[in-house]
Amino acid sequence: MKTKKALPFIFFLFAACQMMAQAPQGFTYQAVVRDEEGALLLNTGVGVQVSVTRDSIGGTLVYQELHQSGVQTNQNGLFTLVIGEGTPQWSTNFSQINWGDGPYFVQVDI
Repeated sequence: MKTKKALPFIFFLFAACQMMAQAPQGFTYQAVVRDEEGALLLNTGVGVQVSVTRDSIGGTLVYQELHQSGVQTNQNGLFTLVIGEGTPQWSTNFSQINWGDGPYFVQVDI
């Protein structure tokens, strides 16, 4: 009888030990693009540079990537990309960011 009660507990304990928190390898970002007069850029290819800084907006640059091709606005001027899937601009990879050591800030340049 005790074995029947202990078996689910042992299974749960084993499963809990196997779980590990993982930081995402990328996250989705969306924005609407306008020109200098405020008009929407419709159905237009854009280049996007994403920078991640630590501690403040102008803080230490931790990661930077480029999205030069494949970023296209739609009929509403909206584009979608995954930060972390661009071309890294120096030796740090997105997966190497220690997100628990923040705060972190994201700057997007078009």
